[in-house]
Amino acid sequence: MKIYIVTYKRNDILNDTLNKLFASDFTNYKNTEVNIINNHSNFYLAPVFRDKVRVLHNMMRPDWSNGNLSENWNQALLDG
Repeated sequence: MKIYIVTYKRNDILNDTLNKLFASDFTNYKNTEVNIINNHSNFYLAPVFRDKVRVLHNMMRPDWSNGNLSENWNQALLDG
């Protein structure tokens, strides 16, 4: 199972979401993967998560874009 989390300049929400995800029973499932789609932003990923998640830099969304959800979805489809 692959999970995709889309982020844009919200370090607090990203790390809180990851804390809650890894504290849940999600870790009991085999063959799981957590991916973060970064939309042209500098963000802080807590060190505890650096080996647990994979960061995809969204090339489908130009940096001047309005953040269209379909561009994030396309990045996830290309990856998975």
